[in-house]
Amino acid sequence: MSTYLELCQELRQQLGLSGSGPPSVTGQTGMMQRVVTNIKLADLFIQNLWVDWNFLHNEYTATLADGARTIAA
Repeated sequence: MSTYLELCQELRQQLGLSGSGPPSVTGQTGMMQRVVTNIKLADLFIQNLWVDWNFLHNEYTATLADGARTIAA
């Protein structure tokens, strides 16, 4: 499994962009920022494909008191 950074570096390579970066997923500008942003958007798209993926969330049922705005962890 690739890390977020490794996915960004692979995309940069597949696009034929020069260099070996990005060295980090933060603080990027220009084309490297676009690479990082596109990997982020692709990840969000994949995560939103199915709402019942157990690794993303789990169903929870609780009864809250009137006026309660939070639940205990």
